[in-house]
Amino acid sequence: MASPEDYVFLYCPEHITVAVKQSSFETRNNLALRWENQVRVIAGTAAPGFQIGLSRLDREWIFRSAQYVPHPDQPNIIFDLRTGTQAAFR
Repeated sequence: MASPEDYVFLYCPEHITVAVKQSSFETRNNLALRWENQVRVIAGTAAPGFQIGLSRLDREWIFRSAQYVPHPDQPNIIFDLRTGTQAAFR
């Protein structure tokens, strides 16, 4: 079942950020990823004046290295972005 939320949290090295559905946002800064068959664009919520899809960030590698995303419909389940499978934490 598709989630009604328009955003997901992304767990990156040293940072947590938000990605929103692409809709009409451009992706000139290439800070986007595909999750559940939809393009999500990074929203640099901690960067003053950040414009989704346009602004550049000093440490963009962090955002391009996103590792995990919680499933919006099942908040107790976290998925590995590289494999698309449920992450196993011990």
